[in-house]
Amino acid sequence: MDKDLTKIYPNPVINTLHFNYNPNEIELFEIVDATGRVINYTGTINKNSVNVDELVPGIYTLRVTYKGENYVHRFIKK
Repeated sequence: MDKDLTKIYPNPVINTLHFNYNPNEIELFEIVDATGRVINYTGTINKNSVNVDELVPGIYTLRVTYKGENYVHRFIKK
């Protein structure tokens, strides 16, 4: 997939992280903290965004499996 189609924004993020993936085709969506712990994300992916308001400030990794391909994004939560 074209890298331009797999962007996340804004980065750093305050409360809503946006992405260019079609949510209906996401197979895995994980947020991992700096220690490698998978954050137990219970919210819903709303259209092309996710609320990260409950995350404590820090550096996170978003792991997405989309159409059989794995993508990794780093983002900063303010």
